[in-house]
Amino acid sequence: MKEHKKNKASGITLIALVVTIIVLLLLAGISIMMLSGNNGILQRAGEAKNVTDEAQIKEQAELIKNAKLIEKNIKNEKLNKEELISAISNDNSFSGSNIDDTGVITTKEGKQIIVTEDLNILIGEKIKTESLKDGDHILLKLNGIDTAVECIVLYDSSSEVGANGVQVITGDVIEENVVLGAGNPNSEQDDMIPEALLQKSDEEKAQWSYNNAITNLNLRAEKYINSDYIIDARCVGSDPINKDKEGEMFTNNDYEYLSQHNERYKGLDENYKSDYNKMTSLNIIQQNTDKKIKDFWLASRKRIFVEWTFTTFEIGYVNTDGVTSSNPSVIIREYSGKPIAYGYKHGFRPVFKLKANTEYIKINTNRN
Repeated sequence: MKEHKKNKASGITLIALVVTIIVLLLLAGISIMMLSGNNGILQRAGEAKNVTDEAQIKEQAELIKNAKLIEKNIKNEKLNKEELISAISNDNSFSGSNIDDTGVITTKEGKQIIVTEDLNILIGEKIKTESLKDGDHILLKLNGIDTAVECIVLYDSSSEVGANGVQVITGDVIEENVVLGAGNPNSEQDDMIPEALLQKSDEEKAQWSYNNAITNLNLRAEKYINSDYIIDARCVGSDPINKDKEGEMFTNNDYEYLSQHNERYKGLDENYKSDYNKMTSLNIIQQNTDKKIKDFWLASRKRIFVEWTFTTFEIGYVNTDGVTSSNPSVIIREYSGKPIAYGYKHGFRPVFKLKANTEYIKINTNRN
């Protein structure tokens, strides 16, 4: 009996020990996850330090800017971007920093100081293409533009579109007065119209401009390709996977009047919806409502309106309220068989497909 009680006591002790070990292992696992997992204590501590460091860098740069503004004000002079960049990079607080060809200052700690055209100071960090996320803001050096252009990630690598190359759109228009069409109300005409057509009627030139609008807007975007960072370009509103995809030639036999348009003008093209909806979801379109973003063309034929003997062939655009519109972007209007040619001008915003495994400067907009 004594031996049995002794064995029973030993068994209880062993079970308790095993349970204790299991509990300790579970607690250890939870502790490790809390420390090193996603959004863990160590990660959050690192992020907090990063935010603090960036805030200190920005504060010091702002102090230098304010001192220069006072100095310039005393002399009744205006501070420009180049002078401010030089003042910041040469200050003792940022000794060891360097300036790249876009004017971005990199501190010895590896942080980027960005001075905008209106002398705002932003802080950035270097990031690889594949790490970019929808809505991120980056600086992009474009062909033919001296300063880096701020762009917004439209399709990241996790999307069906971005899987074939991350795509970004310029944060604002990079050309303000791109004309499509010919004739009134603008005296300007589409600068892509071939020389052979220049002596033709406005109606013929406008017809050509309308039929070739998507191709020509995409060709305009390609002029900005910097092969160090970009592998392709297109105008916003074109199909994000196949930029050359567009509507078929117009064919409508319901009315005798409309038959004269058959095979002369291209028909309805709504490829713009993919870009427009994505820009809306990322709050990019809504930024137009503050009037800081100018109106811009969408590289798709937004609508065709037909009412008996009244027909319009139009290219859509986004107005300053962020709404897709067609008026006044009519290229061809015909009333009772009489063609009237139009040329209108709107801003131009291209979309760029980025090179894989390439380093860009991401602007930390949530910290500026």
